[in-house]
Amino acid sequence: MSRVTRKKRYEWSKFWWKDWQNDLALKSCSYAARGLWMEMLAIMHAADRIGFFEISGKKVSAKQLAGLTNGSDREVRKLLVELEENGVFSVDEEGSIFSRRMVRDKENSDISAEHGRKGGNPALIQNDAENDGKGVNPPDKGQDKPRDKLKKLEARNTPIVPLPGDEFFDDAEQPSDPKPKTRRASKPPLDEAAFEQFWAA
Repeated sequence: MSRVTRKKRYEWSKFWWKDWQNDLALKSCSYAARGLWMEMLAIMHAADRIGFFEISGKKVSAKQLAGLTNGSDREVRKLLVELEENGVFSVDEEGSIFSRRMVRDKENSDISAEHGRKGGNPALIQNDAENDGKGVNPPDKGQDKPRDKLKKLEARNTPIVPLPGDEFFDDAEQPSDPKPKTRRASKPPLDEAAFEQFWAA
C-alpha cells in the first residue's frame, strides 16, 4: 500500500450519500457500528495520510477511540470487530486501518492536480509540441482582454463633435449641425387687384 501523504490541508471532501446508503458491507452493520465508522472517517480525513486511521502519524488504539467518541473501551472493540468482519475497512501490512474509498479518492485527486499543472488531461493532448508545451488551451497572444475590447467598442461608437471655435478643425472640416434648422417657405406676395375683384363679385 502506497503511503499517501498530506501536502496541504483539505478542509472538505466529496461525500456521496447514495454510496453510503447502498454500501452492502456497511448496511450489514448495526447502527452503533455505522455511527462509529462515521467518526473514524472524520479522523481519517484529518490524518497526515488521508484515509488512514491515524493521529499525528500514529495508529489510533481502541482506548483512544473510546475517549474520542465518549464510549467504553469494551464497546468500541466490539464495534471494530463488527466493522472488520463485514469488510467495511481494510488493514495494510503495518496493521493500520484505512478507508479504501478515501485513499482512492485522494490518489485520483493528486493525479488530476498533477495533470492540471502540466496543462490538462494527457489523453487530450495529441501534440503538445504544436503548442510550445503550453498545454491543451494555450493563450492567444493577439487576443484582447475583455476590458480592452470594451474600451475599443466605446471609442468606436463615440462620435467626435467639436465645439465652435476649436482650432483643431478648419473651416472645411467643421461638422454640420446635427439638427439643421428648417426654413419656412416664403408666402407669395398679395395681389391687391385680385383681392378687390374677389370682394366686389
